[in-house]
Amino acid sequence: MTREGIHNQTLKKIEGMIGRAKMQIDKDLEGVRPFDKQPVTPKEQLFQFSQMTQEVAQQLRQSVGEEAWNNYVADMSDIARRHGRG
Repeated sequence: MTREGIHNQTLKKIEGMIGRAKMQIDKDLEGVRPFDKQPVTPKEQLFQFSQMTQEVAQQLRQSVGEEAWNNYVADMSDIARRHGRG
């Protein structure tokens, strides 16, 4: 067998092993929440929103767009109303 043939055969075996390992990891971690994905409580959301400066609000508005910003403000108003703060 040529060097190129051995290389290709080895590469296919390695890709197969990686694929099987990935599938097993995906199966094992199905439904597991990543560490940085902890939910933020409505109280924390309202506090963060109330502490936001005008500069930060303007930067967010520019980066996400006016419609997304308005939706965010409406969501915070809904949360405040539901939790008796509005």
